[in-house]
Amino acid sequence: MLRTACTIAAMVAASGTPLPAAAQQAGKAPDLRAEAGRVESYLQDSLVTARVKLALLDAPDVSAMDIGVTTHRGVVQLSGFVDGERLVRRAHEIASRVEGVATVRNALQVRG
Repeated sequence: MLRTACTIAAMVAASGTPLPAAAQQAGKAPDLRAEAGRVESYLQDSLVTARVKLALLDAPDVSAMDIGVTTHRGVVQLSGFVDGERLVRRAHEIASRVEGVATVRNALQVRG
């Protein structure tokens, strides 16, 4: 599938036809609203990730550098290794209080 998409993109680029015109010619006009929605969702998730990381950095009892944070559609995933079960719970508590977080999936593990 990816190879086909790359081949089509290369053919369009080589033809010199602007991409929207090429898409219309192929019978597939670009759906700008859908694309804008995807971009907005990505930016919103990036903002939530940054807020969670900042909240973890602000907590003096948490080693934020050991905790990975990703967000997809408001669902925050915490990953990495921490020094105790208390820190697993504390990181979860901090993340769940951040604006924009729908839920937290806590995959943190205790070193040992």
